[in-house]
Amino acid sequence: MRKLPSFIPRHKAAEELGVSLTTLKRWETLTGFPKPKTKLFGKDYFYFQDIIAWMENFNGEDKND
Repeated sequence: MRKLPSFIPRHKAAEELGVSLTTLKRWETLTGFPKPKTKLFGKDYFYFQDIIAWMENFNGEDKND
């Protein structure tokens, strides 16, 4: 697996996760989704590991067996 930077802008987070920017923005409205940690040059930057952790927890809770 390649190394990702710790902080990435919203559009790069969507690209790395393989989802559209619209989907990522919709996820941001969900309870528990990580908020951007910093704003630089007019862009919000997420701590990418927080998003990965959220996805692991969300997927585990959302399973309908």
